[in-house]
Amino acid sequence: MSRQTSTLILSAADRETIERHLEAGYPDEACGVMIGRELPGANGSNPTRTEVVRLVLADNAREDSRHNRYVIPPEAVLAAEIAARAEGLGFTCDVGIAERMERLILTGVGGLLTGFGVSWGLGAALWLLSVLTLITIGQRLIHVRRQETRVGTPS
Repeated sequence: MSRQTSTLILSAADRETIERHLEAGYPDEACGVMIGRELPGANGSNPTRTEVVRLVLADNAREDSRHNRYVIPPEAVLAAEIAARAEGLGFTCDVGIAERMERLILTGVGGLLTGFGVSWGLGAALWLLSVLTLITIGQRLIHVRRQETRVGTPS
């Protein structure tokens, strides 16, 4: 029985983005999702290579032990999955109220408040982030549905 290996293809720009995300989160754990597509092997054999086509950098939602544990909020995983599925069908899905910069600012403000003695600062920021992410999911679903309706794709 032969063992099949798989190769992950990551661009230099994506590698640099991941490194910056890890450095920004240090000393805490950092996390995210890589969205990829399988590339066919030689002569139409089974796919053995996966090319990363998009990075979704997530905030560490864990409130304790952030230095050696992380939690990706479920709504962030859902938003990434919706975007990946939409893009896989040829639709754009780059809309929403809680984009990357907004999430970073909100998490940073929550961390600063906690650092200045406001014990509920980070928790409140993460709750607000969850609500904004759920709104973003709804916006993305509506956006893709409108694209689907315009091109006449059957539901």
